[in-house]
Amino acid sequence: FKKLPGFDTLRVILANKVILVEGPADDLIIQRAYKDKYGKLPINDGIDVIAVNALAFKRYCDIAILVNKNITIVTDTDGNIKENIIQKYKGYLERDNIKICYESDETLNTLEPSILAANTIDGKISDIFIEGISQNGSMKGKTYEQVKNFMESKKTEWSMRIFDYDKNIKYPQYILDAIE
Repeated sequence: FKKLPGFDTLRVILANKVILVEGPADDLIIQRAYKDKYGKLPINDGIDVIAVNALAFKRYCDIAILVNKNITIVTDTDGNIKENIIQKYKGYLERDNIKICYESDETLNTLEPSILAANTIDGKISDIFIEGISQNGSMKGKTYEQVKNFMESKKTEWSMRIFDYDKNIKYPQYILDAIE
């Protein structure tokens, strides 16, 4: 616990509800998904979205247990649910106050391929999504792999564009589960 930043620890304790995510891109997408569904940001409902190092998730789970706080964790599987979710969070998955949300398709190992897959039908990326992540049409005409590579290399950039976008995109089920 000594290694955790004090401010984030305090945020977990003081918030009505908490959603923990891995980084800024996840933070932006969770907040935007929430806004799309409820018409306001999570903080307006007392829900604090906190980007933490994934290695610290278990420490925050320990805090949640100590203070009986409900928390939701949104995390990547990195392609191995058994190792990176089931084994890693053994003892936490069964807790009533801890909800862990992750992509069920191991081939969609991080946020970027999951979001891209949710916005792709029959191999075609939706025009709304392409417009949303583009700057002056920069992603139009790009292949699936090119779009994916852009998203993986410019995580905060594409997610900020979606956060600020005036149209709604589609979200993977685990993101929808997290904001429920």
